Amino acid sequence: MNGATGITDIHAEVRALRARVRADRRTVSLPLLVFGILTLVDSALLAVIATMPESGGAKLTLLLYWPVAGAAGLIVLRDHARRLAARAGVGGGPRSYEVVTVGFVVSLPVLALLFVPVFFVGGYWATLAWPAAILTAIALRQRGNVVYGVAVALALAGLVQGLLAATPRGSAESWTAIGLQVAAGVALILGGRMADRRARAV
Repeated sequence: MNGATGITDIHAEVRALRARVRADRRTVSLPLLVFGILTLVDSALLAVIATMPESGGAKLTLLLYWPVAGAAGLIVLRDHARRLAARAGVGGGPRSYEVVTVGFVVSLPVLALLFVPVFFVGGYWATLAWPAAILTAIALRQRGNVVYGVAVALALAGLVQGLLAATPRGSAESWTAIGLQVAAGVALILGGRMADRRARAV
């Protein structure tokens, strides 16, 4: 009887451990999914505004998008991490998004000063710097090599996008810059989906 009880306890512990590992791995997949979606939404805005006459309202919309969307995305991640911490015992400590979220909101004025010049280069299409910076902060906080690698790749794509964006508005190069952002968003989502599948396979 005790042997059967012991085996049952071991199985329960193994199931709990597997659940914790799956939950921990989702701290990799969710940031990629969230910021992949936000990147695609931004791409759609860029594409729509590219077909419209240039205006201050369009510039203001694009200028405000990533500060607002970035904060919203981090809040989603923070709340998800809190639920994981309560349910599976992971998501707190270094896995928490609390520090990154607060730091992002507090540092928005500084970030705006840093990114606005880049943002308005050649028709204000160079926007991948925002998600690259946010994912870098997440990776450094969580010591996540996968997310950090993605952030570096995104930053490099942002540099290429900036070069393409330094062309007249509506040119083939500026549309290529938007296409590059679409590709980056899709890649983030696919990477997040792959990470999520690996987490579920544990």
